[in-house]
Amino acid sequence: MQTLLVTLFNSALFHFGSALGQGHGSASATVGPTPPSVFEWKIVSNMVTCHPATVSWLYSPLFGSPLMSISISNDGVAQPVAPSTFAVGSLSTHNSRSVSRGSVLRRAPVNQEISPGLISANLPNFTWPQVNVSAGWYELQATFAVVTNVAPSVPFYVENGTDVSCLLPAAPPISTSTSTLTSKPTNRVGASSSSSPRANVIGGVIGGLVVLVGLITACTCYYRYRRRARQWTSLTSTTYTSTIFPRTAELTSKERREYITNQLAAVQTQLAGLQTKTATAADAPAPVSDSTSANLANFPNVSMAPAGGDGAGIDAEVRLRTQNETLQARIRILEEQLQSQWALGLSDEPPPGYLE
Repeated sequence: MQTLLVTLFNSALFHFGSALGQGHGSASATVGPTPPSVFEWKIVSNMVTCHPATVSWLYSPLFGSPLMSISISNDGVAQPVAPSTFAVGSLSTHNSRSVSRGSVLRRAPVNQEISPGLISANLPNFTWPQVNVSAGWYELQATFAVVTNVAPSVPFYVENGTDVSCLLPAAPPISTSTSTLTSKPTNRVGASSSSSPRANVIGGVIGGLVVLVGLITACTCYYRYRRRARQWTSLTSTTYTSTIFPRTAELTSKERREYITNQLAAVQTQLAGLQTKTATAADAPAPVSDSTSANLANFPNVSMAPAGGDGAGIDAEVRLRTQNETLQARIRILEEQLQSQWALGLSDEPPPGYLE
């Protein structure tokens, strides 16, 4: 109570001095905003996440509106190690805000209004329904609607309880110190997060190499396929080699050629026999009857010549000549069949004139 009386007295002196300065000072002199009242936070007890918390204050209205908003912030608040005990409620002073800075944590900035809009400072306290900030050091700030003055509280600590379902996802704190790093688990998190992009890069490079090798293999196979297709298309009977076709084609070609060759040999044998018969018939004299011989004996100057005009001899000669031409034509057909696609095993369609 003594502290409150001293505060009220100092505020009255401040208002009185401001009034004198405005009456006797120069017209160009500027004066800072006058606080509308005296507001003091009681020491805020440590809080637990996702639990309700009640904060109290002392307010002595002088003039102006008592409406204010309450927010929580860690901006500019040092982050020492977590306290081992809870503080007891008492009247706070701004000189008690100093904290140890041997080991400081940098946390994600938080500036969050916890009151439902404007509330009256004439109330003795306010209950925060649910503490939805992560563990760390914070301060409460009372902002009045009329003047932009902000009344901060003494820093307090929020610890994580068994229930953290109300918390929003936030970045993990990074531990720093004046000399060395003090939080090994935090360093491991940093290392894993830094190694994750490296692993992604390595995976991307390996995947790209696999795709490149696949493309090269596909292009090589396609080129070989096209080259073999061109060779097969340009293949003719004269460029046939046994290494291109399977062994079944070789056996088929061999059997067909042997068959045609045997037929050719048989026809050639027939032709040779026919030619021999033709030559023999041409050399033999035509048969002469007894009466004809007796009559020729009476004419010594007439020689015995073959009766070329005999009809039977002419017919025999014509038949021999026709058979000769037929056999020669058959020989030419067999020679052509011997060089056909069918005989070479390139086709299953028999050539023209083929006889089983």
